[in-house]
Amino acid sequence: MRMPRVWAVVLLVLAATSCSLGASFFIANLSTRRVHVEYTLPCRPDCPSPTFTPVDRLRRAGSPDAIHGERLGVVRVQERRDSSITYVVDLPPDTAMHVFDGETDGAGTILYPTQQFRDVRITVDTGQTARSYEGRTLADAFRKWHNSVRVLEIR
Repeated sequence: MRMPRVWAVVLLVLAATSCSLGASFFIANLSTRRVHVEYTLPCRPDCPSPTFTPVDRLRRAGSPDAIHGERLGVVRVQERRDSSITYVVDLPPDTAMHVFDGETDGAGTILYPTQQFRDVRITVDTGQTARSYEGRTLADAFRKWHNSVRVLEIR
């Protein structure tokens, strides 16, 4: 009787640490003023424009459909090359912007950060400071809000 429980626990631990799960990466403006965001990412396989959702909805979201909001006309393409695109956005307060999808493990740890974040660069200008993120620094900047949601918080 005890053995099936042990195996069940072992299988749960293995599943939580070995599976790869889809995750959505967002930039959230938690400040009280607009912030200027520029981000470059590879087009794999296409170049999707960002979608926007209220921060409160993102915090409460239980499904990917609830967090992927609407496309707005405020997005400008600054540069487009064969393999990458650069978007420029003035992100309003209390708004989150979906920038790309990636993978995490069952515990929520970002998988393959050097591979997932290769050729991705995000620059945030709050009007008081500007900061650029890329590579491992970018992967470390995203905080876990849910198992399937990682957020770069702008304050």
